[in-house]
Amino acid sequence: MNNSLFFRITAWICFLFAIYSWLGIFNRGTFLWVPFGVTLIISFSCILYGSRKVASFMNFPGISFPLSKIILMSCSVVLFIGSMNGLVDLLFKLPFYDKSFLLFPIFISTCIFGGVSINLAQID
Repeated sequence: MNNSLFFRITAWICFLFAIYSWLGIFNRGTFLWVPFGVTLIISFSCILYGSRKVASFMNFPGISFPLSKIILMSCSVVLFIGSMNGLVDLLFKLPFYDKSFLLFPIFISTCIFGGVSINLAQID
C-alpha cells in the first residue's frame, strides 16, 4: 500500500463518504447495510494495516490466496461505489437549483476515488 500523505487523506475521505452512504442505506431500512458494513470493515482495515496484512489475516485453512484477492477486490469496488453514492448524495443536497456545475468535480472525484480503490485492492 502506498504510504503517501495524499493517498492516506483521499482514502479516508473516500471512506467517510462511504460511511455516509452506509448510514443512508441503514436509515432506509433495507438489509443491504449488513454486507455493505462488512465490506466497509474490511476496507477500513485495508486503509489502516495495508492490503497484504489483511490478505494474510484472511489466510484461513481452506481459503486459497486468490479467493482473498477476490474478496479484497470486491470490497474495494463496494468502497468506490459507496463513496461515489455518498458524494453525489451530499452534493445534490446542496441548496442550488442548477447543479450542472457539479459535473466536473464529480468526474475528478470519480477518478481520484477510483485510484484509491484500485490501490487498496493491490496485494503485490
